[in-house]
Amino acid sequence: MKHMLFVSSRFRLVYRPIPKCASTTMVKLLMDLSGVEYEGHPRQFFYENQPIVKRYGFERIDVEGDQLSDAYQRYQDYHWFSVVRDPYARVLSNYRNKLNRYAKEFATGKYVRGKISQFLKGPRHWNDANSAARSIGQYLSFEDFVSGLQESGVHFDAHYVPQHDLLGCDTVAYDQLIRLEEMDAGIATLLQQIGVDPSEAGEVAMQNASVRDREFDLLYTDATKQAVQQIYADDFRVLGYHGTDLDDEHDLVHQRAA
Repeated sequence: MKHMLFVSSRFRLVYRPIPKCASTTMVKLLMDLSGVEYEGHPRQFFYENQPIVKRYGFERIDVEGDQLSDAYQRYQDYHWFSVVRDPYARVLSNYRNKLNRYAKEFATGKYVRGKISQFLKGPRHWNDANSAARSIGQYLSFEDFVSGLQESGVHFDAHYVPQHDLLGCDTVAYDQLIRLEEMDAGIATLLQQIGVDPSEAGEVAMQNASVRDREFDLLYTDATKQAVQQIYADDFRVLGYHGTDLDDEHDLVHQRAA
């Protein structure tokens, strides 16, 4: 597995993005702090203009799984951080926005029917991932989706891979893991770490944000909650999130000693 790292030499930061965990928001924040001037979508600008962004002391590096320890040693005096998310909410976010990736692999008939439905809605829907998920979701219930993840496993796409696997917690002792549910406080702590007054950074608007709302209670049942606990048992345990059967397991993430 490749590990994508965003490195700021100016602020001595290493950020490990996790899909569906505010990665676009964090890339935007780091670009803003670095003084990068850009137009349009921040992450798209970054990917299309990496040589320009690198001049500001901000770059992306990709390392193979067996080389993560080397990168950790190379940047051992940097502040390593990431953003993590309640596994329940991450699964729901994937159903809302990345259902097409699952359905294309494991529910082909429903994927085709959903894509036809999306196409018939007109051109403005064709490249919309949320529209695709809604269209496919007409034929693939949340319950069947979660049941399918139990059967297929979750290593077919990075958006579904357990967070602790993506973090490489067995190799890296993170200085800070910001909970998506506590972003404001986490970002304030991060800014203080690099000597930036949080009031000077302005308000951090969540990019591509989806929040826990009434749909959570409408879609989740005791059975689907238990299934997600089983699928992402290590994320609940290692990252300190509490599932129904895991209330005594918390805060066990491998973090660097203060």
